[in-house]
Amino acid sequence: MTLPLPSPPLKRFSVHAAFSYSSAQADYVGRVGAALPKEIKIHDYKTREGTIRVVGHNLRKTLKRIYKFEAMFVFAFISKAYADKDSEFTHIEWEAAQRAARRKPGYVIPVLIEKTDMSILDTGLDGTLPPEQLADLIAGTIRRPPPAPWWFHLTTEVKIAAAAALLALVLLAHPAYVWIWPSRTSIKSVDVNAQEITVHIANNGPKSSTLVSQRLKFGALPIKDTELRRDKSKSPTIAPGERDIKLTVLTLEPKCEADGSRLNNAEIVPLLGTQPIMLEADFQESNDAPGHPTTRAVSIPAARLHEFIGKWVPSRVPPC
Repeated sequence: MTLPLPSPPLKRFSVHAAFSYSSAQADYVGRVGAALPKEIKIHDYKTREGTIRVVGHNLRKTLKRIYKFEAMFVFAFISKAYADKDSEFTHIEWEAAQRAARRKPGYVIPVLIEKTDMSILDTGLDGTLPPEQLADLIAGTIRRPPPAPWWFHLTTEVKIAAAAALLALVLLAHPAYVWIWPSRTSIKSVDVNAQEITVHIANNGPKSSTLVSQRLKFGALPIKDTELRRDKSKSPTIAPGERDIKLTVLTLEPKCEADGSRLNNAEIVPLLGTQPIMLEADFQESNDAPGHPTTRAVSIPAARLHEFIGKWVPSRVPPC
């Protein structure tokens, strides 16, 4: 039974295998590559794809990357010419592949063409076989799952996610470590009625923060910016998690017009539309310097404050 081919290669790799050989064996290796099943992706520097892969790049660095990281297997065609100390690029490929093989047994497959003084410890393939027969053995080797650690084949993204999950477990198991992370407070949403503004606050850090102050900024609308009053029956401390804070005002004071007059609520309410009103809140985060809180802000369309403004802007306003 023929094992299924991992095609395309696992996401971590760009090719199923990389061929490493000297130019003296180029003709033989080319015929071996031509006899492989078409779905097997091979890096061969003599092919069109191999040339495109390296052209325009630093050749040394590119070869090291290909033969160390980008192939599921490396097939090294061992010959006297391959072992020649003057054969610079075969040495680069061989050394890079051997470094990867230290943590991935079975990664480098020697194809023995001639006896050399190279130290070959792993069992290899017979490089004197007819190209078609050798190609069949190479295809079978690629189809065979390599005896590599399972984590070697994981993508970088999966490894990062696994590391993050492991870190989270460590932090849960050792709560003391949690306290190196600060509080992180934000305004999730805002609800408004005629009486009050309810702010839904979330603290995504492991430490508590403190709500210091809060205000409305009216921008171009004829109302002065004003501080909001927090419900004093509730603590300003924002523990990790989410909670609601209710805010109100004593009054909303209209701005002075050019002629010294000020608009009342009946005159201001019709002006409300899509103009943004900013609600700002100052939180003393756990890592803020004393007296230097962090400001969070959220934009509210003025129309949503129709009833609130109508209630808290006086109906009778004295001139400036």
